[in-house]
Amino acid sequence: MFRRMMLGMYLVAMVLLVPSGALAKVLPAHAPGRAPSQAAGNTVEATETGGGANFVFVPDTITVKTGDTVTFKNTGKVPHTATADDGSFDFTPLNAGDSKTTPPFTKPGTFGYKCTYHAALGMIGKVVVTGAATGPAAARSASKRSSSPPSSGAALPTAPS
Repeated sequence: MFRRMMLGMYLVAMVLLVPSGALAKVLPAHAPGRAPSQAAGNTVEATETGGGANFVFVPDTITVKTGDTVTFKNTGKVPHTATADDGSFDFTPLNAGDSKTTPPFTKPGTFGYKCTYHAALGMIGKVVVTGAATGPAAARSASKRSSSPPSSGAALPTAPS
């Protein structure tokens, strides 16, 4: 009886006193026998720094390849937006905890974006798209090129709301 009580107290103390970061080192991040999942695309955080005094995108410039997407995640405490300068995507509002992903970037180039709520405070960024298209976006792009004349349309399809 005494041993069970001591073991119970030890387990409770371990759960309450061990920092969660220490448990992460002991416990596997994914199920045994399975590969960890890969994030789709690249992530830009919309957040506040300096105790909430500065509104920023982290990173403010991200480089991706043609065919990639970018996920905007609000890790801050107040609503933000992620709005493309060319109108190809507009995530308004991007509330705290929300994540929204752009359509695949289909053309190389530099694409500016901003938080429309905080752009005057410097909350702006850009996506630099490099390289040749790969994956499903490349297949769609190649089939469009072979079936229709070139167009001067937007670099990105309109994002779903």
